[in-house]
Order: sequence, then structure tokens, then C-alpha cells
Amino acid sequence: MIYGEKSIRDILSNNKQQTRRLVKEGEYLDEALDDYRIKVVYTKNGKPKWREFKDYSVQPGRGKKGLWYCPKCKRPIQKIIAQFSKSLQNGTNNTKNKFPWCGICGSNIIPLRIKIVSIKKEKLCDITESDARKEGYEESKEKVSGTGEIITLSAKQNFLLAFGKINNLNFSARNVREESPFVWVLEFEVIE
Repeated sequence: MIYGEKSIRDILSNNKQQTRRLVKEGEYLDEALDDYRIKVVYTKNGKPKWREFKDYSVQPGRGKKGLWYCPKCKRPIQKIIAQFSKSLQNGTNNTKNKFPWCGICGSNIIPLRIKIVSIKKEKLCDITESDARKEGYEESKEKVSGTGEIITLSAKQNFLLAFGKINNLNFSARNVREESPFVWVLEFEVIE
């Protein structure tokens, strides 16, 4: 799954346990055909897109390799992986480590993977304050340009502003309910 820099930091610091993704045309939620009633999001072509209790690699961009991280330092590490892999291939790695290690604390680093623990569909504007915090957002104070007035934005307002900017959505204050798209709410945990 693709995440921006802020979201990756929030995932590693346990400030982000949910993500919302726009529902694309033809996508639908159903239960897998097995005994466990696991929810699955399918594409319009009937292919599984996301599945509860399945794990996914965290990537910093489309087509980019998944990140690795140090579970002790809680920091993402990307460059060392290519160097470590190359040393394994050409035989210059004479360590017994199966995984590369953190240059700061010396701990082994591991792939950054998340496991989806629940999936639901809802209107974007139905996000609660609690869920906005699970998305990694907090209340903030902002200065209004022109007047200099200080206003307080809730975690929900900060999330909606950021989500709108990332997804090129332009909400008007009067019509946010009618203009609010449906989203998939994916709740997840980091696999250690």
C-alpha cells in the first residue's frame, strides 16, 4: 500500500491505525467464500483488492519497493536494503545476519508490513474525531490569513482538508454532506 512520508512516520509511531481510500467505480465489498466470513474489497473485474487479515507491504510511491524499518528505533530504512542485497548476491557479505541491521542501534531491520484487521465502507464526512486521530491527525491552531485571527481546527477538519488536497476534492462548507464520496475504511496493525 502506498503512503506519503507523514503517514509512514505516523504508522511507525503508532499514531496511524486506519487509512481511507476512495471507492472506485465498480468496486464492492463482499465476504470471502470460506468458513470465516472475511471481508474482501473486489475491483469491478472481480479481482480481490484488499482482504481482512492479509498483510501488505508499505511503499513510499507507486512502483517503488516496500520499506524496511528498525523496530527498536521506529525509523524507515530504504537505501541499506539495496546495498545489503547486492552484498549477498556477490558474496561480499560475510555476516551471519539474515537481515540487514540498523546503523544507529545495531538491531536487525525488517520489512514494514501492515495487516488489515477490518474493512468497511462509509461516507468520507462520517469520520469521527476518534477515527481522524487513528488516521494520524490532531487538533491544531491556525492563523487566518488577512485577519490574523487564530482558529482551532479539529482532528476531523484537519483530516478532511488533507484528504481533499491529496485526492483533488474540493468541498464547499455548505455542501460537504452531499459532495462527500464513499471511502473504504481499512483498519490495520503493523506486523513485527
